[in-house]
Amino acid sequence: MRPSRARNGVRIAVILAVTSMYVFPILWVVLTAFKTRVDIFAVPPKFIFTPTMENFVRVFSRATAEGGAESTNFTRYFLNSLYLSFASVFLALVIGTM
Repeated sequence: MRPSRARNGVRIAVILAVTSMYVFPILWVVLTAFKTRVDIFAVPPKFIFTPTMENFVRVFSRATAEGGAESTNFTRYFLNSLYLSFASVFLALVIGTM
């Protein structure tokens, strides 16, 4: 027996609602990464904005007193985080299999 069109419509609506509940926060974080500080903290939130790479520049460089920029140790910090996470997972797996 085939489900009715109304039942199919309800099923699709529920699937879309649940999917959007999972996807919206991820989309919000990605879009926020391209906003300026003013746009991030604007009330009400700005949905239409001019994208900028300012936040990424600040992650990978640090301002100096002379007004220039110097490189941060982001790569080292990132690799340290990877090392710690892999070591933690490995330790959890070893303990979990005992």
